[in-house]
Amino acid sequence: MRWALVLPLMGLVLGGCGSHPPARVESREGPRAAPVHTGWYRVKPGDTLYSIAMGYGLNYHRLAAWNGIRAPYVIRPGQRLRLFPPAGSGPPGWHTPARARKGRATPPPPRTRDETVKRPPRQHPARGPAKAHKGWIWPARGRVVGLFRKNDKTRQGIRIDLPVGTLVRAAAEGEVVYSGAALRNYGKLVILRHGADYLSAYGFNRRLRVREGQRVRPGAILAESGRAPGGRPLLYFEIWHNGEPTDPLRYLPRR
Repeated sequence: MRWALVLPLMGLVLGGCGSHPPARVESREGPRAAPVHTGWYRVKPGDTLYSIAMGYGLNYHRLAAWNGIRAPYVIRPGQRLRLFPPAGSGPPGWHTPARARKGRATPPPPRTRDETVKRPPRQHPARGPAKAHKGWIWPARGRVVGLFRKNDKTRQGIRIDLPVGTLVRAAAEGEVVYSGAALRNYGKLVILRHGADYLSAYGFNRRLRVREGQRVRPGAILAESGRAPGGRPLLYFEIWHNGEPTDPLRYLPRR
């Protein structure tokens, strides 16, 4: 994200893009799913560690650490994952995320009402420290109609207005670590891993054009855009740095 919405649409200590295969669910079927207690998640076929972390708005570095999962981050259907830190492992104030208490890895739907940027992107705060990925490019050309908002779980990325069927392209070189539709409200989703520190996510697609484990170059076709849950033609785009969602406009070229 067979990650990481991700995330708005939305951090695990990872190796470089080529050092490990994508975090995936083992192909064999696991034990029959049993009820999962509050704060735990039962892995389903098609899940990846990245997509689960994104679905709950968790730092994926921490999710792996809490569950003793190391590279290459393989999980299996039926496996139970802790969605909160073990006793004594986190700083004061850590708690089970609200979505985890509901027992599902489903983020609130990103808002799709028109929030068109009222100022040119060039006036947006300067791009962040993406030294390893100076070549970030726009995943598609279109009007930005929804902005990132820090600490708002429904706005962990930006929304780009564009016609259905527009080609969605990789914003930087990376590895596909999730390609599927397991996260409700993200539609068909692609997650790329860029080195050890970055992930990018591309949601609301109607058709996926890449598979997990595939390496892609900047501008490579990932998907065909689709519609948001409300029916509006949109692309939802996130960038995560060190396991946390960050404002994509800090990295994308000004236009």
